[in-house]
Amino acid sequence: MLISCTRKMYGYVGGSERIGSHEYDSLFTWSGELFHADDGNAYVMLRNLYTGFPILFQVSRKTLVINSEQILAEIRKAFLAQGYDNNAIEVYLKEGEAVRFTRKSDQPVKKKLDALIASTCEIGFDKAPSMLPKQVTTQNRKKVVSSDLMREALDEQRVEITKKLNLVVPLKATLQLTPGYNVWRSFLLPPTLTMYEVHRVLQIAFAWDDDHLHEFRVGKHIRIGEKNEEKDGWFDRDEIYDESEVQLQQVVGLAPTFTYIYDFGDYWVHTIKVEKPKFIPEEPVAVCTGGKGASPWEDCGGAYGFDEMMGILADPEHEQYEEILDWSGGIEEREFDQLYINARLLQEF
Repeated sequence: MLISCTRKMYGYVGGSERIGSHEYDSLFTWSGELFHADDGNAYVMLRNLYTGFPILFQVSRKTLVINSEQILAEIRKAFLAQGYDNNAIEVYLKEGEAVRFTRKSDQPVKKKLDALIASTCEIGFDKAPSMLPKQVTTQNRKKVVSSDLMREALDEQRVEITKKLNLVVPLKATLQLTPGYNVWRSFLLPPTLTMYEVHRVLQIAFAWDDDHLHEFRVGKHIRIGEKNEEKDGWFDRDEIYDESEVQLQQVVGLAPTFTYIYDFGDYWVHTIKVEKPKFIPEEPVAVCTGGKGASPWEDCGGAYGFDEMMGILADPEHEQYEEILDWSGGIEEREFDQLYINARLLQEF
């Protein structure tokens, strides 16, 4: 269950998981506003994103703390008051899983919350919880009664209600070369992949042979690579951490970009940008979503050696043309091939 709070309400969330703004199934997403009434009491107004169903409840003036248990209790109470089937209610609460709170400023949604609060003041706080769900509201450009729409959603038990959304991490890895080259690969990866597995993904995507040493670097001091027996702590200064024990989700929470270095001789530097995490209905697997440019050959002398060889191959009259062509096999086999990359990823993972 995701509670998308206004700034004011988010400040009173306590003892519950807080996350950044994420995509979420709209039936399990509620917008929330905390406000103070003329009677001196504090109230919370919730509004379901899919059905527009409103829930009003009072918050203790002494603590002004809103937690996950209270949210679930108020949803159950409001649904029971509308006469919804108890089994359907329990399925909804179970499928909604743990309550998470996020802070999100959405002006159109806030206007609808403010309109519900204004209606509450007119109706009266004692009658509003039962009367507000019966009012006609506009949802997806249609006039609906929110309590009826919520009943249909609970009774229908459609796939969208019971599907579980899985988190994936989008990454874009760009190989640092001399000016004029644009070589990159993008991915959707399960956050539970170890950094060793991320290393294997990059090896496959850039057609490297995994014959040389490698290392991930996060910020100025975090280094992640092959196992180091003298590990003292977790992400200590200049420590090299075991890539088989560190997960991608731990790394992406530290910085928006990090670096992957392969072959300390040729020194291939890949800059990896972490993009906004997203939820998908499918079971997450490692997949390449895009790319561009031919990957350099192994042992060709790094970025400048690659540039020199490409210049020679572009000139059939060059005295080293036949030698370089024979050694490299040409650049065509190094071009980006998304289907081949994903077949290899499917085979390995």
